[in-house]
Amino acid sequence: MSKFSCARTKCEAIAPGVFARFVLQELQKDLNDCHFFTILTDASNHGSTKMFPILVRFFSEKDGVKVINIDLVDAHGESSEIIVNLLNSAMNKLNINKKLVAFCGDNAACNFGNVNRTGTNNAFYKLKQLYPGLIGVGCAAHIVHNTLKKSLRQNAF
Repeated sequence: MSKFSCARTKCEAIAPGVFARFVLQELQKDLNDCHFFTILTDASNHGSTKMFPILVRFFSEKDGVKVINIDLVDAHGESSEIIVNLLNSAMNKLNINKKLVAFCGDNAACNFGNVNRTGTNNAFYKLKQLYPGLIGVGCAAHIVHNTLKKSLRQNAF
């Protein structure tokens, strides 16, 4: 086997030109083969910019349940309209929007409205208008945290 060295210039050419293309082709193949998927996002603050990782969760016959990051988008806000546009854009790039069955986000008002998930100015409501039958899935970690917090307040030890 011959020795191979790869400095910064070669790496910068190989990563987006070869690896990224290969990964996107494999992702597209997996998403074409799946029957449905869930889309997930949650904003993180980076200075004055909101960063939105956009992930999809789906079942692959070969690998089982997979969770893959399909995009990481910077935005200057966290309104329901911004979230819906970012999610639709990511799905449209991969031509997978017809397979969407569930939206998962934290339980913030911009994602699901109030506790009863009513109201019209939230991402879930707006996505449901575009994708009837869509299931809303709150953040399991937040739900467990809130459940434990409430139960600990009510129980004396």
